Amino acid sequence: MKQWSGLMRMIRPGNAILASIGILVGYFFTRTRYDYNELLLLISAGMCALGFGNVINDWFDIETDKI
Repeated sequence: MKQWSGLMRMIRPGNAILASIGILVGYFFTRTRYDYNELLLLISAGMCALGFGNVINDWFDIETDKI
């Protein structure tokens, strides 16, 4: 259980929610016809990309973050 809480802190779910809201707003401003399956995939991909970027950032900047 402790590993999951550490992983969730590393992914930063608050940032992922804000990114998904940005994707949602951008999607509705740029489309004239809505496909909700496409929107769900876009939000999922955005959240995964953000989480991956956060993990990579924490991994490679560990010495800088200690300072």
